[in-house]
Amino acid sequence: MYKIAVLGNRDCIYALAALGLDTFPTDSMNNEDSARLLRRLAEGDYAIIYVTEALQEVLAAEIERYRNQLLPAIIPI
Repeated sequence: MYKIAVLGNRDCIYALAALGLDTFPTDSMNNEDSARLLRRLAEGDYAIIYVTEALQEVLAAEIERYRNQLLPAIIPI
């Protein structure tokens, strides 16, 4: 069964855990660490990965790798 992940600043995504989504806070906005985490989620059982807009800007090149793939859907919030 596929899962849904939320990636971004802890303050922005904290409330989404109450909805049952898997949250992955990345407070540092470190490009390498965040890109590694995104790759790990994309290669796992996550069909949808929500990413905060601030982190989307940092990970634009990494997100582009998944644009033409069916899964995962990477959606900015």
